Amino acid sequence: MSEIRWRQIRGASELLQDAVDATVTATETVHQAIARKPYAILASFDAIAAPVRQVEQVQATITAGVYSAIRAVNKGVGTVATRVIDHLDQSTD
Repeated sequence: MSEIRWRQIRGASELLQDAVDATVTATETVHQAIARKPYAILASFDAIAAPVRQVEQVQATITAGVYSAIRAVNKGVGTVATRVIDHLDQSTD
C-alpha cells in the first residue's frame, strides 16, 4: 500500500478516536444536566435537602467515573490501532 494510503488510514483512526471522545464528552454533559433537574426539585424541600445533595454528589461522581473510563478505553483502543497500523505498514515494505 502507498504511504499516502497509510497516512489516510492513520488519519481516519485518529478522527474516529476524536469523534468518540467528543461524543462521550457531549453525552456526559447532557447526562449530568438532566440528572441535576430532579435533584434540584427534591433539594427544595428543606427536610430532605441534605441527603438529596449527598445522593446527587454520589451519582455525579459515579457518572463522571463511568464516562472517564469510556474515554480511557477509547484512548487505549486508539493506541492499539496505531500500533497495528504501524506494524502492518512496516510489514508491507
